[in-house]
Amino acid sequence: MTENYIICEIAPPSSFVGKSIAQLQLRGKHHIEVIAVRDVLTDQIQMVPRADFVIKGSEVLVVIGKEQDIDKVK
Repeated sequence: MTENYIICEIAPPSSFVGKSIAQLQLRGKHHIEVIAVRDVLTDQIQMVPRADFVIKGSEVLVVIGKEQDIDKVK
């Protein structure tokens, strides 16, 4: 990756739970991309989730973006 971009897992803020990736406008508003979602209860991974994927409280998001943009979402 380039100097400013990272890939990391983040716990979704409570305001994300129950909303779709499209509703959150992560790419447009926050300049980060969700590349996978991992359910911590079942350990199942959804690679490249669709825009209509709804985030649950038991999941972590695998995101790529600039570190400062990801930090703003945490």
